[in-house]
Amino acid sequence: MKQHTFLIVLVLVGFSSCKPKKAIKFKEAIVQKERTAFAIIVGKEGPAEKRRYSLVENDFKGAALATDEEERALDSLIRDIQILSTEGVKQGEQLKNAAVDYYTAVKELEAYSRKEIEQQTISFGPDGEIKLKAQDSLYRLGVNKEKLYNEVYKKEAVFQEALQKFEIANNM
Repeated sequence: MKQHTFLIVLVLVGFSSCKPKKAIKFKEAIVQKERTAFAIIVGKEGPAEKRRYSLVENDFKGAALATDEEERALDSLIRDIQILSTEGVKQGEQLKNAAVDYYTAVKELEAYSRKEIEQQTISFGPDGEIKLKAQDSLYRLGVNKEKLYNEVYKKEAVFQEALQKFEIANNM
């Protein structure tokens, strides 16, 4: 009788400690996308770094090309998340949607640099009055960019909350 009880307890403990393999793979994919996004935005020799170096050198064409590269990389990352399967994964769809929303907001913020680059290009031109208008426009763009940052922060909070709910639902 003691052996049966011990065996039943052992089996129950084994089942209760199992983590769903699909959920683990899904989370690993999401975490990998976070690393990819980090490399795109702040990674050494990533598109965002290329843009910053181009701007320091007043190479506005190079900065615009780097912004295009960054936008394409973020589009690819978003598509990769969108095609992840959530079948049989508790809270998977919610996490996937939160991740897509977050990275879309990040992409919009990073792509906003294109408008700033256009005005910086004009502000280095020969016409004094146009230069002043471009500098004024840069100021307004900076104010608007703050709104985009706030949107990214909100989407990140939703993403982190979805990740926590996902982990709880999947015993992680």
